[in-house]
Amino acid sequence: MKTLSTLVILFAFSLSPAFGQCQIPNGSFEEWIDLTDSIERELALELLHPVEVPQGYFPLTRLVAIALSDFITDYFDRDTLDLPIFQSLQRYEPGANGTVSALRMAGDSLVAVSDLLQIFSCGDRSASFTGYYKYHGSDADSLMIIALLHDSDIKQESEAFAAAVFTTQGGPSEYTKFEAPFAYRSNEVPDSATILIFTFRDDSATTDTSFFVIDELKIEGGSVPVREVVERNDFLIHPNPVSEVAQINAPHWQRASLQIFNANGMLMQSLENVRHGQRLSLQSLPAGLYLMSAHDGDRRYIQKFVVR
Repeated sequence: MKTLSTLVILFAFSLSPAFGQCQIPNGSFEEWIDLTDSIERELALELLHPVEVPQGYFPLTRLVAIALSDFITDYFDRDTLDLPIFQSLQRYEPGANGTVSALRMAGDSLVAVSDLLQIFSCGDRSASFTGYYKYHGSDADSLMIIALLHDSDIKQESEAFAAAVFTTQGGPSEYTKFEAPFAYRSNEVPDSATILIFTFRDDSATTDTSFFVIDELKIEGGSVPVREVVERNDFLIHPNPVSEVAQINAPHWQRASLQIFNANGMLMQSLENVRHGQRLSLQSLPAGLYLMSAHDGDRRYIQKFVVR
């Protein structure tokens, strides 16, 4: 399909590393670029709706989804494309803390998931990932923002040195700050970072008017000591798979904090002061794959488990 070469060209352009020690380029979303002409040339169609994206970010999943969707092939024998294929990615004014603009982002009637990706240079073991967000709408849309610290040869998320994840379903109507600590999986110092932003439309929604606003994304904090690493332990929760009740198997824990995320990155449960032998009620969780993230002192633990 003709759109695929556009994906390759834009992706290669987007992944050029920016300079700076853990400073997210265009983290305030004040610089935007117009891709209308590039996509028009690739599709050989005049676009009646402009395509504008934040400078430095790339909508990888959304472009692929649009390229492979049936609705766009109906236009290849026409001269114009009268579809707002990027209506879910828009500039929003005003931004948080007096900035000029922010990112308005949502799923829409064409594609339920919207995304943005940025990769840039970063040479520090930073402590946390922060930003501002708000939500407009009554539907239960979800937002997930992931910050990864890694080396320049990263192939997938599981190879990152550290990850910070912020998730929410819906949210406040006014700008609110979030902060997600980095969980380190190795003692290495990164040279690169990746920011991934996803919004998921509620499948049961009857309208497509809900959206998130995101602004002022930053990587902050002093250097995290190399002793703080994440350990993978397949036996922290047992049995696995589990049906209703699981038990914690961690004799070395004192009082850990624990979070459970579903496969879409949505926070499902959060507990404090969790101890060895404690029983967890999972009756409220639908069947599926989940990720447990636990923090006890200077160590973090993760485990995937299945609810049946």
